[in-house]
Amino acid sequence: MLLLSTASLALATVPPSDWNHANVQSGADALVAGDFDGDGYDDLIVHSVTGIDLYEGSANGLPAPVSRDLTSGLQQYWSGYPEVPLTLDVDGDGYDDLLLSRSQEFTLVYGGPAGLVTTWVHQVVLPSPVYQVATGDLNGDGYDDIVFSLDNAAGGRIVYWWPGSAMGLVQFPAFSWSGGQVFGTADLAVFDANGDGYDDVAIGGGGYATREVKVYRGGPVAPSSQAFATLQTTQAYRYLGEHLAAVGDLDGDGYEDLVSTVSDAYNGVYGFAVMRGGSAGMSAPVVTPGVDTQDPLIHWIGDTDGDGDDELLVGIPYYDSPAPNPVSNRGVVAVLKLQANNRFTQPSVGDYAMGNTNDNQFGSAIAAGDFDGTGQPDFVGTSPYPGGAASRIDAFYDVP
Repeated sequence: MLLLSTASLALATVPPSDWNHANVQSGADALVAGDFDGDGYDDLIVHSVTGIDLYEGSANGLPAPVSRDLTSGLQQYWSGYPEVPLTLDVDGDGYDDLLLSRSQEFTLVYGGPAGLVTTWVHQVVLPSPVYQVATGDLNGDGYDDIVFSLDNAAGGRIVYWWPGSAMGLVQFPAFSWSGGQVFGTADLAVFDANGDGYDDVAIGGGGYATREVKVYRGGPVAPSSQAFATLQTTQAYRYLGEHLAAVGDLDGDGYEDLVSTVSDAYNGVYGFAVMRGGSAGMSAPVVTPGVDTQDPLIHWIGDTDGDGDDELLVGIPYYDSPAPNPVSNRGVVAVLKLQANNRFTQPSVGDYAMGNTNDNQFGSAIAAGDFDGTGQPDFVGTSPYPGGAASRIDAFYDVP
């Protein structure tokens, strides 16, 4: 049976959400989770057409009222069409920071005991527009770094490594990767593929017939300039690397793994590919074919069931429910578990949630964290369009 078969999901009951915020007219711009005040509970930032709101996590989960209105402090940096913001700890102080990127700008908002400090931000103007961004600790110094791609005048893109420090971002990156006309033209991800304590970089790119993911090792001084793995699907016109996610250790072997969407030449998504990390390198992609997977989001969520294996969170906003009560573009957010054959299995009851009306497009934005501090992962999804119950954000705590 194809992954996310409409028939199989239609037979199960969708649980009610543990928290929701209705009538936000969110536009599905972004949901961002992080512990910005270091209290042990993840917080949720919601960007909508009406502003930027922060909900602080607690032992009771997310609150009903907005905890902080960040609009006046951040709207000028978070307007237009920015990349989805990321959380990181660039200065190693134990508080999550917020990285905003749009056009030719980075804006770094530092966390602290009182949460995000919006009265002073670190803004950087870059020589050309930013395309993709990822974060992680490539040199193992305890400070999160930024990896990002810019246009290359010679063709393709240049991917830069910008290391963090106790002072934050202090020097424009001197290290970069490049490789021709189609290099770096897809997504980026950062993860520790070989378990050596240094995060590695996955760079997607390629031409019309074949697209691939190259993986470069991190190290104590600087990342490697030579790829230690080049990953491709076995079929032509099955594109790897358009959407990449560092998803933790899916199979519990101690090495972090990588997931990519697999699309075809007509930009339809064919399924999801798992590339397992290991001491000697990366395994070849194993593809789980799926249905109704147009424009998916893929995201880390952690180990939801306590078996030692991490899971994958996906958002499919154009998911349709089948007859006898068809609902088009209902949308679904699901937690997918990896089987022994390196393919994902159908989500079980409690592992997914769906929109409740036509064109809800639930899952247009997703996030994961631990909002109630139980140690069990939670997930959040949004239905983007205004109109009563059709416009809301839903959180599901302690996913089984």
